[in-house]
Amino acid sequence: MQETLPKGWKWVRLGEVTNCLDEQRIPVNEVEREKRKGSIPYYGANGQVGWIDDYLFDQKLLLVAEDGGFWNAYEPSSYIINGKSWVNNHAHVLAENGNALLDFLNYYFYLTDFRKYISGTTRGKLNKQNFLNIPIPLPPLPTQHWIVEILEEADNLRKLRQQADEKMKELILSLFVQMFGDPTTNQKGWEVRKLGNITERVTSQILPINYPDKEFLYIGLEHIESNTGMLNNANHQNGGAIKSNKNKFEAGDILYGKLRPYLNKVWLADRSGICSTDIWVLRPIKNMTNGYFVSTFLKFQPIVGVLNSKTEGANLPRVKAYSFDRLPVPLPPLPLQ
Repeated sequence: MQETLPKGWKWVRLGEVTNCLDEQRIPVNEVEREKRKGSIPYYGANGQVGWIDDYLFDQKLLLVAEDGGFWNAYEPSSYIINGKSWVNNHAHVLAENGNALLDFLNYYFYLTDFRKYISGTTRGKLNKQNFLNIPIPLPPLPTQHWIVEILEEADNLRKLRQQADEKMKELILSLFVQMFGDPTTNQKGWEVRKLGNITERVTSQILPINYPDKEFLYIGLEHIESNTGMLNNANHQNGGAIKSNKNKFEAGDILYGKLRPYLNKVWLADRSGICSTDIWVLRPIKNMTNGYFVSTFLKFQPIVGVLNSKTEGANLPRVKAYSFDRLPVPLPPLPLQ
């Protein structure tokens, strides 16, 4: 059942308010593209994948992943291109027809979960029929322009914050090295202790059954920003809805992604909650170490590289507990930490 919309808005099918140019796509394999190297960008499901010597389109377009894409909310299922381009058969191609702004649709795709329109098991596919029949809550054009302006401003602020976070991380790591030396070489000769001797790992626990109506802050790998340690779109879950074991954490604990692609995700918790079992929860031993010191140490790229070399497993390589606990940590005196 579709939601009631504000006055002036209406529910439409995507195919009614855009021109689909899928028939004009032409795939060119990598070997052939090597023979046709040029200055025209060649696009696929999730962005540019190469260059070619000719173009199929010369206009502003919205490309949406047909297969091999990301269709969950807050995932990049679509993107906008402009100018001369060549698009292969892994991305749907949409042009404006005067009814809907491509920028408005692009934001709508980013904010919406489209997984129910995906077919296929091994490799998901958003076929053309399902794609063009997706219902869109469409406001009048002036409102679309206003919404796009607001979201663009918010997106620009987000990018500025992200840049500031990156600069702050660089500053923190630089100050860390000035104070304690390079942790990979221990040039100041601090005592070296194993990570497992200065922190306690909080193991997986089942939530108490007497809290079915309690709300818990839930942290997954997707909620911790790489490198910066900032939280992004963290949410709360009802205790009664949580079926599987989760790691409980308290303020002051360190959350660390244990899977190979996420070893640079480190968050020093400022509140209590629960997290995915793909995250280690470390509790600093208070008379030995400081959470800020350990969490900063774990963000160093060389340290991430060391742990990356110790991941095990074929499908989802991860850091095992014994490798994590044995990580050597040059440990300055606690007052200096």
